[in-house]
Amino acid sequence: MYDHLGIRYHAKRFLFAFSDVTARLYGGRNDEEKSPSLSGADSPPYFIHSSNNHRILPVRPPGAHAAGHLLEVVFVLACYAWYSLCCFLADPRAGESYGAYLKRMRVPQRFVRRYMVPILSSVATCSHEELLAFPASDLTGYQRGIFATDHFVVSHGVQDVVTVLSESQDIRLSSEVLLVESCGSRVRLVWTQGPGEDVVEEVFDRVVLAIDPCAVAKVYAPLRSVVSRMPTRIVESAVLQGADKSTKLRVAERSFKQNDTAGVDALVADTLLLRSELTGSGCTEALHTVNCGAVVATSISGGFGELNVLHRAAFWRVLRTPESQEIVNSVMQKGQKGTRLTVPGTT
Repeated sequence: MYDHLGIRYHAKRFLFAFSDVTARLYGGRNDEEKSPSLSGADSPPYFIHSSNNHRILPVRPPGAHAAGHLLEVVFVLACYAWYSLCCFLADPRAGESYGAYLKRMRVPQRFVRRYMVPILSSVATCSHEELLAFPASDLTGYQRGIFATDHFVVSHGVQDVVTVLSESQDIRLSSEVLLVESCGSRVRLVWTQGPGEDVVEEVFDRVVLAIDPCAVAKVYAPLRSVVSRMPTRIVESAVLQGADKSTKLRVAERSFKQNDTAGVDALVADTLLLRSELTGSGCTEALHTVNCGAVVATSISGGFGELNVLHRAAFWRVLRTPESQEIVNSVMQKGQKGTRLTVPGTT
């Protein structure tokens, strides 16, 4: 798609540092270490993965013994190979959840809990419990699609994509859609162009509802009962000023520069610290260091109250379950009149 649109992209080098905020792999456990808040004590990474395999040997975490690290690498490789083989050879059953599939395939739970669930839940910005409730076919299909391939990012940011897609389009900001309804073979759209402005309506061939299910239910009655069964959650993300003594936020990249014997070049790889809280439903906090020294934090379970926040935002995340997958598939099928409805937040 990017080639077709003429948008530049490149393979991205990432260091994924896995950290457990409930316990130290190489030490004991205390009350501070049980807190998932960023203001609590730091837990050292127990594993560091290099995206796109830009490092042949995994980086050894600070404080990890060489023999123990080697055994952990062998364990992870063996489990990943078995998981990949299952994804290619064993299709999920109809309506099977991801958690049920992993158990049926006998994927070691230690690998699932410490590696697969943290990285996938950070991408999906949901809790561990919510991820394991996803349809298994979503994630096995994803694994087949990305296996032995590089991950890419847009070279100059997502604004390049927005610029190309919005070129020659009539963009109207600060407008509120009030109603979307079928009008024969076309669609009638009713909206206001700002607070206190007159109501405007117009008929279009197609209307794409790129909004969360709750908003869809408000403006499009035929889907109201359908989208109400689609699970959602609000995700908070923030840009933090960086690590300092008051927040005790330890950026993994700095630790690698000081302690890593493998010699990580922090200038050629971004660092994403995945801090997983494994009690209850569990969650993974994603801390991404950027070149200016700031930290982009997502899904912080302890909140941002004590942190030096430069900017924060919240967005709706549409979750997946076998039921919602079936709902989306039925909605996306062509109707009797050949029209296709697009549900937001789904692919």
